[in-house]
Amino acid sequence: MKKLIVILALVLAVVFSANAQEGDSEFFAGYSYFRGDLDANFNGFNLAYTRFLGNKVGFTSELSRLYCPEEDARVVTYLFGPRYVVNRQGAVSPFVHALVGGGSLNVRSSNANGFAFALGGGIDIKLSKRVSFRAFQVDYLPIRLSGETFQNGRVSAGVSFKF
Repeated sequence: MKKLIVILALVLAVVFSANAQEGDSEFFAGYSYFRGDLDANFNGFNLAYTRFLGNKVGFTSELSRLYCPEEDARVVTYLFGPRYVVNRQGAVSPFVHALVGGGSLNVRSSNANGFAFALGGGIDIKLSKRVSFRAFQVDYLPIRLSGETFQNGRVSAGVSFKF
């Protein structure tokens, strides 16, 4: 777990320190709903930074934190991977991504860490040159904890800023 956090910090430092041209980077912040084999409703946030390597392909670093008050449970995921955007300059920009990394589940006083990945995509709707509304992002997000794989889904929506 600590190694993955160190790797995340290093990747983010390299990405942020790169000489970005106008519009080559994007930051997303939004609401997330998460449900699956954990059999509980989790609500929280999803943050993502994408550095585009060309017009359509980028590298994404993502962090999600979700909470279920009924179960006093939290899920945290930190994922990295490629993102492909069909029409980045258009009014509507569909995208897909394949992200891998880690996840943790905290229930009351117990904690488990493990492998996680997300396969999914969504649609961004341009509001201005630098701001888009993410109408939806849907991910299949399994998490492997303590030798057991939990099959989960996540839906997010929010705002994306280009810089």
